[in-house]
Amino acid sequence: MTRTETRVRFGPFEADLPAGELRKSGLKLRLAGQPFEILSMLLERPGEVVTREQLRQRLWPQNTYVDYEHSLNAAINKLREALSDSADRPLYVETLPRRGYRFIAPVEAANGAPPDSDSRDTPASASELVETAPREKPLPAPARRRLGFAAAAIAAVLAIAGAVFIARRDRRSWSRDPIRALAVLPFENLSRDPEQDYFADGITEALISRLSQIQSLHVISRTSVMQYRGAKQPLPEIAKRLSVDAVVEGTVQRAGDRVAIVATLVDATADRNLWTGRYEGDLRDVLGLQSQVAGAIAEGIRAKATAEERSRAFWSRQVDPDAYAAYLKGRFYAEKSVSWATGRAVKEFQESIRRDPTFAPAWARLGESLLFSYPPKEKMPQGKAAALHALELNPNLTEAHVVLGLAQTFWDWDWAGAERSFQRALELNPASSDAHYRYSHLLAALGRFDPAIAECRQALLLDPFSPSVGHYLGRIYYFARRYDEAVAQFQKVLELDPNDYWSNLFLSNVYGKLGRFDQAQRHLERACALEGMSPGQISLLRQVYGEKGLAAALRELIELTNPRRGVGPLGSSAPALLNALIGDVDEAIAWLQRAFDSHTRDLIYVKVEPAYDSLRSDPRFVEIQGRIGLPK
Repeated sequence: MTRTETRVRFGPFEADLPAGELRKSGLKLRLAGQPFEILSMLLERPGEVVTREQLRQRLWPQNTYVDYEHSLNAAINKLREALSDSADRPLYVETLPRRGYRFIAPVEAANGAPPDSDSRDTPASASELVETAPREKPLPAPARRRLGFAAAAIAAVLAIAGAVFIARRDRRSWSRDPIRALAVLPFENLSRDPEQDYFADGITEALISRLSQIQSLHVISRTSVMQYRGAKQPLPEIAKRLSVDAVVEGTVQRAGDRVAIVATLVDATADRNLWTGRYEGDLRDVLGLQSQVAGAIAEGIRAKATAEERSRAFWSRQVDPDAYAAYLKGRFYAEKSVSWATGRAVKEFQESIRRDPTFAPAWARLGESLLFSYPPKEKMPQGKAAALHALELNPNLTEAHVVLGLAQTFWDWDWAGAERSFQRALELNPASSDAHYRYSHLLAALGRFDPAIAECRQALLLDPFSPSVGHYLGRIYYFARRYDEAVAQFQKVLELDPNDYWSNLFLSNVYGKLGRFDQAQRHLERACALEGMSPGQISLLRQVYGEKGLAAALRELIELTNPRRGVGPLGSSAPALLNALIGDVDEAIAWLQRAFDSHTRDLIYVKVEPAYDSLRSDPRFVEIQGRIGLPK
């Protein structure tokens, strides 16, 4: 973007700089005055540091008498609130302590083409997936330079400990009864460096993953516990909401290449500490530290674990510190589920692999991010290659089997092979919410609705506040024509997040099937707004619907979305679905053929999608379904 651009886009936002207006998905936001001026300055220099002094000179000239520090902080907070951004985990505005701020998301001219996260033709071999990856510029300066005297003090303490791990455990209050349900709350970052939040989250996720390997223990998944970051609620209240007997909380402190972890196991019912342990060591041995902490927790709750479960839960090896840091950053971006963040995740995982080519988890997560990148026909084979390489390095890596199952489902259409992969993942880790969740995709596509619902419910039991899992359970009910249950499930998701695009879209479909057209219209309009359609376009749809009915409104929707045909989450399936709904069989079949040629991911649901019921007797539809390998 050049400084002469007047209207720019980033993520779902569009800023009209001369008009002083900010819109999100077409809806105007209340942001004016100094917060918008700050946004303008950041957008004029994306990726560059705008210093606090530069902001002061532009917004508060020398003859203006204000509490500058307080006013700047308040304006930044208002800007972040409008962007739904976070100072600790920024997607848009990054804070550089004592220096200023930087806009870190991709920015484009409002009339430009959508940014392509990685449009290069990348070979599908495992080694070339990394060797051709561009190196990302490093994030802000290392922690050791920011910590100053605190870092030196920590290093001195750790030096006394030497290279041997230290575990000081308070064994006076072990649990008398076995604990069967556990939540690991987000560990607190004590390093006073926001960049190290990645590291603290990584420790939290690693402990959840390791402890979930023990079949006798019910461990709440990451998505549901992360909402309690910095929460002030009493632990018994959190435990009640999560339906667990005990919680683990702790702190992480990193200084240079040394790390200290303190973990506390708390009986949630009595709100009393059962055990506290401190673990210190070299960052290269961070996986060993995780293994020690997980083992101590398992011992403290008297978890029954087989020898095989222990070997999977408490494994250890050395890892390059920079490779591990890049892996954690990749995980952070991958969870955002937006195109530019997925592209950044791919680059971080590639950087992790470049630094440590034998680190199997980075290969698995690279494969997952590639599977959900665009275009599918190019990226999915690369994702499968990465998953296979991860399994060469570690045949017992649960997430690699899950990613391979996804590749076999969406790319190979190898239904039997995909089922074997998902079942192997669940054999290795029955408490993997992701394995249950992804397996339900395959079962739903095959029309095996009862087991699909059972798998998705199990995933939701392990991750009760996951919007993705909650939405997909509603989608399975929709595919199964259990519309009342689908409505109830989508409404549960929208109670947690009214702006969930997919739940609004599918709830509109369900209401249409039930003949509740006013409600269908309302949720369709909401989905269109969240997708980025302008208020004027939505108003036109509403007018056409009121004057000419649903079929005419759907035809208008096809025309309005024409510039984006064949792209986006549904790819060519979107116009195929719309044309099927209005009864244009020939056009629907033509778009299904394009979806087949481009390998659109949602094509796997052609057997069960209710919108295609009007096409099922058409020989061309039967042929497409047969070429995918799905029975009638």
